[in-house]
Amino acid sequence: MPPRLDAVASISRTSGTDASGDALRNPQFQEEYAQVLATKVAAHWKRFPSPVGSNSHVVPSNDEQLECDSLLIAFRKLREGVLSSRREDAFAIHVYESSFLLSVLFRSPAHATASLAHLTHVLYTKQPRTATVTDLVATAGMLHTLLHLEHPAEFMNRLHHTSPFLSPETKLWLSRLSRYKRTDNFAAARLHMSPDRLPAVLTSDATVEGQLILYGGRTDVGKCAVQRLISLIAADMGTRAWNVLRAAYREAVVQESADWLAQNLALDRTELDVWVKDKEQKGELREAETNGRVRWTFVKART
Repeated sequence: MPPRLDAVASISRTSGTDASGDALRNPQFQEEYAQVLATKVAAHWKRFPSPVGSNSHVVPSNDEQLECDSLLIAFRKLREGVLSSRREDAFAIHVYESSFLLSVLFRSPAHATASLAHLTHVLYTKQPRTATVTDLVATAGMLHTLLHLEHPAEFMNRLHHTSPFLSPETKLWLSRLSRYKRTDNFAAARLHMSPDRLPAVLTSDATVEGQLILYGGRTDVGKCAVQRLISLIAADMGTRAWNVLRAAYREAVVQESADWLAQNLALDRTELDVWVKDKEQKGELREAETNGRVRWTFVKART
């Protein structure tokens, strides 16, 4: 009797000792399991229509995060099955691409990195570059790499190896973004990541006609994942820019320095007001009035 599709055992957790431990090594069973997983993803979007991960500042509810974690475990089981059966066809690529993009949206860098490694180093090398989705996911993969790479100088080497799957426009855009991040040029990076400066591929849909759709019926998963990665990179660079400013300056007069601070943090005045309130709540900035002049005191970071 075949195992229940929603309770199939993980290959890495059973080592074949469970009655259903080898089920996901069967290609037909993998595709049946993927259909069930696609239904679960679709149900998730009905409960939580907006991918919370597309905005780095929004924190998901406990229920949403628990459901995301459960889906990621199911995707990991499917990836293990595909890997152990040595599949390198279009189905395998779709499993790993969807797993990567959803891992980004579901706030799991570890799952995203695991999916991306096999996708770029193995699966993409076995297939010709024929689909827009490959270009989009490869671009998202490079953004993920740029965000988490410990040594930014290595990024260009990674970009060179990924270039067969990128358009010239996208490769140039990524190269410039890497330079801005490496040199802490946050203002230039923020402008570079604005919607009107994005390569055309980053506005494409992350689905391919005729494929099994593991995105739960959505066509914007790729774009949402890219938005989240860009948001995370901007937040990371903004934090670094703020740390430099608070280390270099003790205080600033609001009337005279608001435009200067907004420019250095690449914010407009409305965004700056929100940013100031956030830093006050975190104890990193204090606002006080002295002799009719409002001053911001920058609280030094603890060392």
